[in-house]
Amino acid sequence: MKPVIIIASVGTIDRRKLEHLEGCTFTKLSEIQETLFNLNGDIDKFLLLEISDYMDAVNNQELDNLSDSWMTYVYLNN
Repeated sequence: MKPVIIIASVGTIDRRKLEHLEGCTFTKLSEIQETLFNLNGDIDKFLLLEISDYMDAVNNQELDNLSDSWMTYVYLNN
């Protein structure tokens, strides 16, 4: 299983709805996207990164300021 980090701007979704997904397992990336769409309606407001891509983005300072974001993680079972 691969961890997938979900990042959303604070105004995008209620924090409790996003936290409710924490640790859930999905079989396809499209399932994660569909679930987020059903919670919010605008999938473009979410950033989905596999854990290695997330670490690279943080280490490369591409995600320097996450203070205005909600985050959670889910698993992708390939």
